[in-house]
Amino acid sequence: MASELLAAVPLPWQLADPGRRNTAVKELTPDPQQRTAALSALAACLAFQVDSAARYGHDPD
Repeated sequence: MASELLAAVPLPWQLADPGRRNTAVKELTPDPQQRTAALSALAACLAFQVDSAARYGHDPD
């Protein structure tokens, strides 16, 4: 499940290295499409956290 959620996160948000991700994010244009992509990435990351917490017996709320 985690790899499926990670695959749903668009670039550059799925980059694991914070330095590379920061550099790539700075190159993005601040337009509505990029904001939508960033919010989509955030939603996928939060879904992963909820899924992980539920899988290991933690309360997702």
